Amino acid sequence: TLSTEAGFNNHVKGLYVSVDESAMSGIGGIVTFQGVSGTTGIELTYRQPNGKEGDDAGIDTVRTFLPTTVTASDGYNTTTYRRLTSSIRRTYTADVQAQLENPEGNFEKLYLQAPAGLRTRLRIPYIDKLKGRNIAVNKAELVLYLDEAEGVEWDIPAPRLTLYREDIAGQRQPVPDGDSRTNGTNFVGDGRSIFYRSGGNWRAFGGAIDRDKRRYVFHLTSYIQDLLLGKINSNEFFIAPAALSDDRTVPYYPVLNTGSRAILRNGEAVGAKMQLNIYYTQVGD
Repeated sequence: TLSTEAGFNNHVKGLYVSVDESAMSGIGGIVTFQGVSGTTGIELTYRQPNGKEGDDAGIDTVRTFLPTTVTASDGYNTTTYRRLTSSIRRTYTADVQAQLENPEGNFEKLYLQAPAGLRTRLRIPYIDKLKGRNIAVNKAELVLYLDEAEGVEWDIPAPRLTLYREDIAGQRQPVPDGDSRTNGTNFVGDGRSIFYRSGGNWRAFGGAIDRDKRRYVFHLTSYIQDLLLGKINSNEFFIAPAALSDDRTVPYYPVLNTGSRAILRNGEAVGAKMQLNIYYTQVGD
């Protein structure tokens, strides 16, 4: 029977929900599901005989909740099983496809999209010129400008971006300034993290949109200092959309809980050129 949670789990192995593309117009949209124990599931309301006879016989209306997200405990630890999977199929424009086919190229527009869509790789090509000069970095900030909107469809930029790097094994890592790693209870990341020193405020690290100036700013002082000292060897990092709801972390993993996008400028336009501003002190030998 499907009227119990055990029966439901034994007989129903999954439900498939898809978008009706024929009913969409304009730029479409994204629907997200959140797995919450005791809340996410299927609610059945049905009628059945009450099992009585004679004048007492009747029909009862029964409500049964069948969870798709469950919480289990072994007496020591509690684990939530959300049992949700998803897949996304995209057809990119010619401009985006050209960049995907030439990842080493340099383009005047950079495309970002979530969930699990497009990220942008940036390099600092001339940072080596500052190495070996006994420099103490006082402040470093990356400024990214939004491209001018092409109609109302694109004038809905991502409210937040995140920034991270990869190690020599190609594994994603936070930059020192945006390190928000914990062991579940305590902070275990870089002690220089602006996120950590601001009490867990991701906005102190950066990535929130400035709608008036149409830009994003990241603070990368410790990251640039580590590059100059050779503590971090790669001068490339990545930008991607992030969820505003992740207000207690700076994500460096693929973002799956937001649907947003942005187009960044990478040209030579005065007043809107992508830039890395470094303020430093030259320390004497």
